[in-house]
Amino acid sequence: MNCRLFGVCAAALAALLLVMARGVAAPGADGGTPEVTAPVGDWRVGPVVNKDGAFVYCIAEARFANGDSLVIGRSPKDEFNLAVGIPEAHLTKGGAWQVQMTVDDGLKRDRQAVAADPDMLVIANGNDNDLYEAITHGSKLTISSPTDTIRFQLKGTGLALRELRSCVERARAGQPMTPLGRLSGGESPLLPPLLKELLNQAGFHKIDLLAPSATPPGYPTANTLWRVGSVLSGISTSTRLAGETLSSLGDAYLARLKPQCGDDFEVKWDEPETLAVASLRTAVVNCGRHAGPVHVALTFHLGRGGLLQVFFHEAPAAAAAAADKDRSAIAEVLRRLGNP
Repeated sequence: MNCRLFGVCAAALAALLLVMARGVAAPGADGGTPEVTAPVGDWRVGPVVNKDGAFVYCIAEARFANGDSLVIGRSPKDEFNLAVGIPEAHLTKGGAWQVQMTVDDGLKRDRQAVAADPDMLVIANGNDNDLYEAITHGSKLTISSPTDTIRFQLKGTGLALRELRSCVERARAGQPMTPLGRLSGGESPLLPPLLKELLNQAGFHKIDLLAPSATPPGYPTANTLWRVGSVLSGISTSTRLAGETLSSLGDAYLARLKPQCGDDFEVKWDEPETLAVASLRTAVVNCGRHAGPVHVALTFHLGRGGLLQVFFHEAPAAAAAAADKDRSAIAEVLRRLGNP
């Protein structure tokens, strides 16, 4: 059982066309439809703890007739990831692929799948409760890429995902539970190759990686979190829903941050920028915190496929210039990639 569902995600540098590399023919190539694979046995649900026994997240997992496994993890912040175990897949660790998830030929989500291990793909879904409920009550989950399609029968997910939600609620309440998995302590935060290349192009050659669980309150849990000097930075990703714009997504992000700043909350937006393959907007926030005022520099990057990437750079107010400099370096690379 893989225990790295949270803290593994890649940031796309541009509209890269990648394939899932499972060695399976493209769906429809022979005129047929991929077979729906059924679970073998019951779903297992329970908490995962760290080496000291502290709660990390809850998972529900099942094995399927085709040899694959499906693992759904739910964090203390009610964000959920979905992982597909593919034995002998030989994936490039840290690689990223664009996929589409469909439940019962209805609800659809365009997502990014990341190879957490050579035989494990992880798909981050944030707080997408509509998708969570669709998988809970649905009968079929399809995950497709340009060259491959996997179709899972969702037998037993109704009970399993209700238990998964309850598992997190009980863990938050401090109720004792028997761990289903344990992190050995040997796992370290992963810097995805695409994000590594972006940071290299931005001039960041030495950073201190942190666990995503260390993301400060008010921000979505970072896919990757790092520190350079006095500046704490992170990236979070989500998928735009119908009707959402770069402006509305930015407003929603700041509405989540504002309660953590009290009355000392000031925002300055820069004008939106339309690039050839994306749109971009930057902002700065002055925020009051109990430990002292902080300055936050933000970059919102929305790709054509609807993938929203948000970079934050937080520093003490006295180091505001350093946060702005880090933000500007990354934004400049995104501009260059957005105008190939």
